[in-house]
Amino acid sequence: MLMATISSNPIFEHHADGIAQGPADVITVGYNWGRWFESARAHGNGWQRVSKRAMFDAVRARGDAIGGYVWNKAFRVALLRENKIRYDESLALAEDLLFTTEAVVASDNFWFNPAVMYQKINRPGSTIHSATGEMRRTEQQVRRHMDELGRGL
Repeated sequence: MLMATISSNPIFEHHADGIAQGPADVITVGYNWGRWFESARAHGNGWQRVSKRAMFDAVRARGDAIGGYVWNKAFRVALLRENKIRYDESLALAEDLLFTTEAVVASDNFWFNPAVMYQKINRPGSTIHSATGEMRRTEQQVRRHMDELGRGL
């Protein structure tokens, strides 16, 4: 069973298509983020197997077609339970990046379809646009921790 994040876009059927590709721990679909980014332009279409290193690098990078976000992904529930992967609710920012990184480090099977199946909407009042300096400093600490998690992959 996979856990997909809840969103306003009906992408669950596309995640199911990803599961059908073979063993899957993390399934990722393409997205469009306003006018500035569309994943399909960067990577073409169709399901693609992704190596662990490439997945980690994509999750760690800003503006990547895969990204560290949770809203375009589904995660195998057993993997999350076995590795006790949970959202760090003490974080006001970058909790999704940490969650995704922990899932990738614990996983071995990744599938990505860059076809746009998720529409990211920028909301002016969202946390990402209203983060304080302290929140940004914490985000940098989270990113350093993410780098540590990826050492030795």
